[in-house]
This record gives sequence, C-alpha cells and structure tokens, in this order.
Amino acid sequence: MFGKTARVAVIGPEGPCVERVMEGALNAAERFEAAVTRENEMSELSNLCSVGAGHYVEVSEWLWHLLQLANDIAYRTDGLFDVVAAGTDGVATWTDIDLSSKGMVRLRRPLFLSFGGLAKGFAVDLAVKALKETGVQAGLVDIGGCIRAFGLREWRVDFAPSAISTSGGEPVAVPIPLRDDAMAGCGSYFGATRLMNFQQGVTMSSQEWGDMNVLVRAQSCAVADALSKVAAINPCDSQKMLRQFGAKATVLTQLGTESLKYVS
Repeated sequence: MFGKTARVAVIGPEGPCVERVMEGALNAAERFEAAVTRENEMSELSNLCSVGAGHYVEVSEWLWHLLQLANDIAYRTDGLFDVVAAGTDGVATWTDIDLSSKGMVRLRRPLFLSFGGLAKGFAVDLAVKALKETGVQAGLVDIGGCIRAFGLREWRVDFAPSAISTSGGEPVAVPIPLRDDAMAGCGSYFGATRLMNFQQGVTMSSQEWGDMNVLVRAQSCAVADALSKVAAINPCDSQKMLRQFGAKATVLTQLGTESLKYVS
C-alpha cells in the first residue's frame, strides 16, 4: 500500500478466523488508499478538490476526521505540518479549509490537498480499528515502517538501518518495544523525501538526510507519521510541539541513538 509493504500480525487460536480478520483490516486500508489517491480522478479527494471554492461538500466520516486531524496538527505545530501548503506549494494554508459543520467541507479557495505525510499512518489506524471491531485483542499493523501495536501484548521491533553498525561493520539492531502505541519515521531508512518548511520557504532535499533517521512514538500512528516530518523540519523547536500530543522523538545516526535536542 502507498508503494510500501504492508504487514498485519494478530494472535488467535484458529487460522481461518485470523486470516479473515487480517484480510478485513487490509481491505479497510486499501479502500482508504483508493479514496485519497491523487492519480484517480474519481477518488473522494479528487472530487472534493474539483468542486471549487465556497461550496459545502458532504464527505465520508473518515475523510472529515482526517481533515480535522490534519488541521489540528497544523494548528498545534504552527503550520509546520500543513496538508494544504504541501499540496499547493505554500500558496494556500490549512486555514483555507472550513470544517465548521460536521461532515461538511468548504474550501475557501481553489486548492489541492496532499496527505503524503499522514496517509500511511492513518491507514494503519484504520486497519487497527477494523481489527478491534472484529474482536481482536492484540495485534500489530505495519505499512512501510508506520507501525502500531495494540492490546496488552508487547511487540519488539528491531530497527536496524545500515547507518548503525559496530566497528566491524555489522548492522546493530535497535530494539523498540511497542505496547498500545505507534511509531513512524522520516529519513534515509524510510526513503528520504523532499520536505518544505513553508514558514521559512526552505526546501530540504533528500541528500541532506545522509544517514540520519527520526523516529516518533505516539498513541496514534497518523499523529506519529505527521510529527516525524515536524521533527525533521525543525528539530530544535519541535519537542514542545510533540509534547502536546504526548509524543517523543529519537534520532538514529551512525553514532547510534540520540535525543532530538542534540540535533542541529
């Protein structure tokens, strides 16, 4: 999904039953992917953006909540994360989306939305929701490194980017325990991409990442996914922003793990 490998793991006594609930979770994530793709002119996202400015459009419950979450993150990060600015190269901002009426969306100007910094994490959350609704007590969903675990069971993710190695050159795995929380990252291991700081008009190219990776832990995978971009764009000021969501960030470099505050 989203060009990445998707994995689902659940605990259950009967194989066929487990397979059915996992298939249902993946189907939920796939329907979401189809609805927010920019390539499909018939997708719900394309339809919303094609209606034009000034008109209220009724949208699905999940899309309205996605936009609400995106705007909340934009507000609490002072616009460092902004799906509107990302889709319009900074011409418009998140304030151009009117969500004052539940289930309805009004665009204040013609614009396009880009959920690239949020979509994988939100898809993971939808898959987890689908699993819980079918009675699954514990599980883990991973879409391209956006990972969320739920239930009382603790899952250990061995994060082993090639940047971290021993003196002999052997990769070193950094164990990350997950229990009822989520993680997402940004950097070379995750396929570093161009990031734009629309506040300062500065573009960060993928080459600038080098071997650095930023990992963010949060209760929601969508929040972790979005905040990993915030931490990468502005590591110095992002700690207080992440604290609002109960999220924490860690940097992985050739020297190992570091607190975000030591990154310049």
